[in-house]
Formats: sequence, C-alpha cells, structure tokens
Amino acid sequence: MNTGPTRGATIETDPITDFETMVRRLKASIIIPVKNDARLLEQTLKALRPQLEQLPNTEVIVVDNGSSDETESVAKAHDDVYFLQELSHDSSPYSARNLGVVNAIGDVLIFLDASCVPSESWLITGLRAMVENDCDLLGGNVVFTYSARPSLGEIVDSIKNIQNERTITRFGFAATANLFVKREVFETLGPFPSAIRSGGDVRWTKLASSQGYLISYCPQAIVHKPARGFSQLVRKERRTSQGSVAIGNDSGRHAPMIRNKLTRCLLPFDPIRAFRKLSEVQPGKAPMLILPVMATLWYLRAVSLISYLRELARQRASTR
Repeated sequence: MNTGPTRGATIETDPITDFETMVRRLKASIIIPVKNDARLLEQTLKALRPQLEQLPNTEVIVVDNGSSDETESVAKAHDDVYFLQELSHDSSPYSARNLGVVNAIGDVLIFLDASCVPSESWLITGLRAMVENDCDLLGGNVVFTYSARPSLGEIVDSIKNIQNERTITRFGFAATANLFVKREVFETLGPFPSAIRSGGDVRWTKLASSQGYLISYCPQAIVHKPARGFSQLVRKERRTSQGSVAIGNDSGRHAPMIRNKLTRCLLPFDPIRAFRKLSEVQPGKAPMLILPVMATLWYLRAVSLISYLRELARQRASTR
C-alpha cells in the first residue's frame, strides 16, 4: 500500500450550512478495482484529484486484480492513492472490491470502475444526495462515450448495459460502476460474492434492497464510460451468464431464470426505447440503424441463454 496522506483523521472544513457541513465532514472511501486498464485509470485518478481537495476526508483505494500493464506505476504515481493487490482471485473485481472495503476507513464506501471517469462535481453531488435522501445505497448516472464514428457494438452497449435509473427504480439493484453505500450495510450483509467475474453487484444490491435498505438513484452524479465494441459485448454476455447461474444457485430456482432468458430472446428489447436511444447517439440515422441494432440485441440475448445453459450443465456435471 502507498504511504499516502495520514489516514483516519477528520479534517474540518469551513461551515456553509448545517447540511453542507454534514456532507463535507463525511469520511468516504472510493474503491477502484482494476485489471489492465492503466490508461483509463490515469484519467479517472486525474479527474478525482480536485474533488479530493474539496473533500479532504475522502480517500482513494486502487485494488489491482492481476494487471500486466502499467496499472501499478500509474496508481503509485498519485500520492493521494492507496494501492493494494488482490491476486488470490485473479480477474474477480468483487474480490478486489472486498479487499478495498476491508482496508477502507470511510463511513461511506464508493465503488467506481477504473474505466468510469467522474464529472467534476460527481463526488460532492453523490454525497449530498445520500444525506438529502437519507438512503443506504445510491447509484449514480453512467453516461457512455463513443468513438468518432460509433460502431454498432458501442450503440448497443449504451442501450443495453448499466442502466442504473431503470434497474434501481424498477428492480432494486445497481451496478458497482458508480455506487455509494453506507458502511453499515456491508457490516450487516457481508462482502460481495467473491471469486466471480460478473453479476456480484446485482446479487448484492438485490439482497440489500430485499432486506429493506433504501436504494436511490442520482442522475446528477455522473461518470463517463467508453462504450464497448461488439466482441467485448459477446465476452461480457458469456461472463454475466456465469453470474446469473450463481444467482440461480442462490435461489435454488433455475427454471425462472431460463424462462426469463428465453423470453428475452423472443422479445430482446423494446424497439421504441431502442429508437429513442439511437436518435440520441446517431441523430438522423435511427431509422436506418434500428433493424441492425435489434438483430444485435437478439444475438446477444441468444448468447446469454446458451452460455447460461452451458455453465449450468458444466456445474452439474462437475458435482456428479
């Protein structure tokens, strides 16, 4: 771990209002798991630096999960960053996040992906929203960014993935790409599922909301994330299917999961919502792109179903 600044001491800030003072005196820990993402990690840490000056009771913990690029040197170049390594469960961001939690001193634990570059007021906005709403968990807004000529994969990624507003308000779960959590929730529920690559945030935040913890959404707590290309999306579907099998294992009910995935294959996405998103990303081209986008969404749903069935069969065969 980097030596970094003195940890544990509360730094008083000039009072503005009672509410503002409460926000600024919060101890918070930003936990960033990373594997082979040095370039975007550097952008994220640079974007955080002025926000840490505004809120000096906040620390940043970067947890490397087995990188072979310049991730370690990038993290250690920032004096205000504490660097850890989680190598016992290589390629498991949830194990990395759990290690960050164990070493964190904050009363608020903030999970941020290395590829999610925060807007200039992200941190203070998220903390204010937590205090104002008196919520236990708060998901922020993940805004996708695109290349100069967005590919079909990038467009589909922004339509399909990390839709925090929808998943929080309708289903009670959020992605750890941009998530604020009170420490007491972790102390009660325990850590994220470890040694898995995908799906741990869905399982954990669903558990939290089912146990009565209040989860809210803040559209102004914005981070910017590059959209994935098509091949990355296919790999993600295969990974998340493993997480879905784990959720089915938890409940002991795989049949509803399979039916849901089959239904989503037959009706992969709301075409009206897809068209609206297309109109935002590619103004004027939505009519031409809607059919390729819907076909891609269908293909990814099929990949998800097939990957789920294969993973379930593999697990059952291994226990015989």
